Amino acid sequence: AESLGSACSTTCGAFLYKLYDDGVDGTSIPTATDAGSYTGYYKVEGDDNHNDVAEASIEVTIAKADPTLTTAPTAEEGVVYSGDFKSIINLGTADGGTILYKIDSDVKPTSKDGFYGDTPQRSVAGTFYVWYYIKGDANHNDTDIYDDPVVATIAKSNPTYTAPSALELTYTGSAQDLVKANATGHGTFSFSTSENGEYSSTIPQGTDAGSYTVWYKFTGDDNHNDVGPTQIEGVSIAQKALTI
Repeated sequence: AESLGSACSTTCGAFLYKLYDDGVDGTSIPTATDAGSYTGYYKVEGDDNHNDVAEASIEVTIAKADPTLTTAPTAEEGVVYSGDFKSIINLGTADGGTILYKIDSDVKPTSKDGFYGDTPQRSVAGTFYVWYYIKGDANHNDTDIYDDPVVATIAKSNPTYTAPSALELTYTGSAQDLVKANATGHGTFSFSTSENGEYSSTIPQGTDAGSYTVWYKFTGDDNHNDVGPTQIEGVSIAQKALTI
C-alpha cells in the first residue's frame, strides 16, 4: 500500500483525513494499493481556542507500474515434422501481466492485433518468427513488442517410400524401362545411368540383353529431406530364349 499524501501540521488543532466521502476520519494518511484515481478528504478540528476548518478534498492518482519479464521465451529444440501441430517455443513468464505471442515474418509487427496467450504451434517444416509483448494487468502497463523475436524451427523429417527396383526383363528387340519407380507422397524420384550424371524424372531404358547401371535420387517436398544418389541393384535384361 502507498500513502496517498503527505501529512500536514498545525498548532491550532489537528488534521483529520479519510479516503472516501463516507469514510471514518482519522489522523493517519490514507493508503491504497491498486493503480487508479482516488479522492481524499481532510479537515482541521480546532483546539479550544480555534474554530474547525471545513472539509476539503484532493484528487490522488497511483500510476500503473511497468511489468517485468522474468523469463524470456525460448525456441523449442529438436522439433521435427510429423504432420501434427507442435509447440515451437517454451513460454516465458512475466510479473505484472501476461505474455502474448504472434507468429509473423522476420519484420517486427507494427500492431498488437492478432497476439494471443496460447503456446504458438505449427504443423509444417520451416523457420518461424515468434514476436511477443507483455499485456499488463490492472496495475501494470502494456510493454511494447520486444525487438527480438524467438526464432523457432521445425526440421524436415526423413521421407518414407519404397525405393525404385529393378524389373525382370527379357530381350524383345525394343527399348524397355529398366526400373520401376514406385510411388511416394513425400517427394519425387529422378534417375541417371551414372552416380554423378544428369538426373531426370525419365526412367532409363535399355534394348540389348545385359547388365545396366541405374542410380536414383529422391528430392523431398517442403516437409521432407532429400536422399542422395543410390544405386539400384540387379538391373539387367535377360537374353531371349533361342527358338529353333
